[in-house]
Amino acid sequence: NGNLAGKNHFGYMSFEVEITEFVRFGEENMLAVLAEVDPDCSRWYSGAGIFRNIRLVIKEAAHIKYSGIHVKTPFVSEEKATLTAVVSTEGNADQIFNTVISPNGENLGEFAAGEMKEIASPQLWSPESPYLYSVITRVYSEGKLADEAETKIGFRYFSYDENEGFTFNGKKTVFKGVCQHHDLGILGAAVEESALRRQLQ
Repeated sequence: NGNLAGKNHFGYMSFEVEITEFVRFGEENMLAVLAEVDPDCSRWYSGAGIFRNIRLVIKEAAHIKYSGIHVKTPFVSEEKATLTAVVSTEGNADQIFNTVISPNGENLGEFAAGEMKEIASPQLWSPESPYLYSVITRVYSEGKLADEAETKIGFRYFSYDENEGFTFNGKKTVFKGVCQHHDLGILGAAVEESALRRQLQ
């Protein structure tokens, strides 16, 4: 609606802009998102533009902060794994609960934010078997559900030894891959299969 609501000077990082104060409730609104590329940027051709999703998110007064969920796995083995969740909220959040769902959809129980949850015989994530668990975070305010979010996690463990090298889930693993930049030189940042194939070859 003609007001600068916010900006971000680093194009490779997601961010959130609070626009509530500029919204005309009950009326038509105009929301504009603009990507500006400095002609004196560090690359002769940046391939810059808007390449990711832009979402308009409507929240309750009590809600989970943007990027406000951090799920950690302090211990992982074949026999058991532990996880915790740190949840940052805004507004009057009375209770926060996290529910763990297994890769096959089984409910493995709840734990409160800050508590430790133990998972017996976890299905370990690997490139060959990319098992993912879900942590459903629910925030309640005055006894009512105010916000909900899902975080995908994988249980895995790894180590590096100067003699044995890199081990992943207890097995020696060799890295296979390339460092592949997203753009295609003079062709720009649009994906073109034959150009990608040429780079890899």
